[in-house]
Amino acid sequence: FKAVPPLCLNAKIFALGWALETSGIHKEERGKQMAVKIIIRRKVPREKEAELLPLLIQLRAKATSQPGYISGETLRNVEDPQDYMVISTWQSADQWKAWVSSPERREIQEKIDALLGQETQYSVYLYG
Repeated sequence: FKAVPPLCLNAKIFALGWALETSGIHKEERGKQMAVKIIIRRKVPREKEAELLPLLIQLRAKATSQPGYISGETLRNVEDPQDYMVISTWQSADQWKAWVSSPERREIQEKIDALLGQETQYSVYLYG
């Protein structure tokens, strides 16, 4: 595991902003065109982990082929192993919305929510 130096991350964010400035995208359209990070939080009891893992793998496999998908990672809280967080990066909020509302994704997500006994929570963030 290798951490990305903050300077490298800042350079990527700067490059993204510069690309938007020079791409001809009008300011009012940038919110729709700017890359977004999706934060997905789930509480996963230990006894449900084995059932959940194949569903998460299915979701990630399908997401990678969706228009606008850039990357994704699943993290587990060191101090609270039942606390899972997924960070997914998309080219735009509209592309994320298309994927999250697709029947293909909803089918798997409904299985996850039923297994965990609660709805999954999503938050959408722009680079600030």
